[in-house]
Amino acid sequence: MKYELFPYQEIAQSEVGRALLKIARDHGEDPTDNGAVVLAAPTGAGKTVIATAVIEAALDGDESTPGIDTATFLWVTDDPSLNRQTLNKMMAASSALKLNRLIPIENDFDEEVFAPGKVYFLNIQKLSSAANLSKSRVDGRTYSLWDTISNTIALRPHGFVVVVDEAHRGMGTRNGTRDTIVSQIIGGGETGRPAVPAVWGISATPKKFRDSMTDLNRRPYSHTISIEDVRSSGLLKDQIILGHTKGVEAAESTLVVHAVRKVREYEAKWNDYTEANGEPTVDPILVIQVDDMPTSKELGDLVSVVLSEWPGVGVENIVHTFASHAPEDAGGHAIAYCPPEDIQDRHDVRVVLAKPRSTEG
Repeated sequence: MKYELFPYQEIAQSEVGRALLKIARDHGEDPTDNGAVVLAAPTGAGKTVIATAVIEAALDGDESTPGIDTATFLWVTDDPSLNRQTLNKMMAASSALKLNRLIPIENDFDEEVFAPGKVYFLNIQKLSSAANLSKSRVDGRTYSLWDTISNTIALRPHGFVVVVDEAHRGMGTRNGTRDTIVSQIIGGGETGRPAVPAVWGISATPKKFRDSMTDLNRRPYSHTISIEDVRSSGLLKDQIILGHTKGVEAAESTLVVHAVRKVREYEAKWNDYTEANGEPTVDPILVIQVDDMPTSKELGDLVSVVLSEWPGVGVENIVHTFASHAPEDAGGHAIAYCPPEDIQDRHDVRVVLAKPRSTEG
């Protein structure tokens, strides 16, 4: 690992790793004995860093535990953006997990089994009944992804782990398609496919996932990270101090002018600090929240204020994170889409237009 873990993260890594090893041992003694690990991690706890530490230790070993030669992880979500974000965070945190070991499953994937020593990322839409990956002998494909999962379980049951990220969003939600696919990956469904011996669910609110594992006759091993531990580490703050107009009913454009000026002040202070200390440049980003259905004129008015108040910032430095994923017309300006997980690495992005319901990044 490139990062030094906080004590609560080290404990979580140890407990989750120990539970996965126990599930593997129990399944080895009784092939019908399947288990599940539940990691309850509050927002801000660094769940991806913890998961990276667990996976790195499982694949390559650490100071206290030898690696598992046959280990393979299948990371499952219902959001391709979340998968990309997780993959990038894993590469940033790990000293051993490079791009050749972190494999996004794309439509051209065609393998008999998952390779050991790797982490595969799957968004479940690729296993819908209409998706080509769910079928064999389509577009020259020899194996469906269902075949790959089944073959891997049959060949290496003791080292194959399915990770369900944001586990509270499935296994009991109203999204029947998602539930069906996740359930079939885990349990094989009524298709005759084998059940996955080891499942690992990660969530801030894992009750539904934990209950569903019990319903599937899996013994859930749980580890909960307390909010107090995260606060004591400094990763979460008890207070957030916000600026306010102190009762002045200002027009929206006036507030944007004020926000731009504040960001420019932060930028100047960061420049002074980084130059004085020989640190990398820090480029503050201004996030502007807009209505759910802004008009082209409303967006254009905001963009015009930003451009007039922030010399050096052009339209190419302004992006949006709307669900359209396409350029947005802002009073004649074409504002490009940027995936939320890419923003922190884009030094050219200075202004982000976001909607109130944005839940990513």
